[in-house]
Amino acid sequence: MPGAFRAVLFDWRGTLFHDEDDAAWIRASAASIGQTLTTQEVSARVEMLGGAASVGIATLILPPVPNHTPRGLDIVLQLLSSA
Repeated sequence: MPGAFRAVLFDWRGTLFHDEDDAAWIRASAASIGQTLTTQEVSARVEMLGGAASVGIATLILPPVPNHTPRGLDIVLQLLSSA
């Protein structure tokens, strides 16, 4: 096919999704539930990332949900039971 694209390169930083550094999303997650973490607390949590995977514990990445949609362990259990 003359003129057909063989590949497409997306600039994913801000185009397809927003990529925050680990400290920023940990701090924002805490703030979303009314918690303020010190720099040391954020650093400790950043250091723990990947710890579960390193000992063989599977990780479940959940998709974002619309506002006012139920969240929490019940939703995770529903997802796991339907898989």
